[in-house]
Amino acid sequence: MTDDAPVTTENEPTTDFEKAHASEPFQRLKATQRGFVFPLGIAFLLWYFA
Repeated sequence: MTDDAPVTTENEPTTDFEKAHASEPFQRLKATQRGFVFPLGIAFLLWYFA
């Protein structure tokens, strides 16, 4: 029985997730998300506990 799985090393990415995560558009998207979600979450918690 043969193993047809590709041979990879530790430094070689097996998916494009690392490449997508390092891209400039993705970094801008995450910054926009953090800039919206965290302040809104804090505002909600202040409203809820007040």
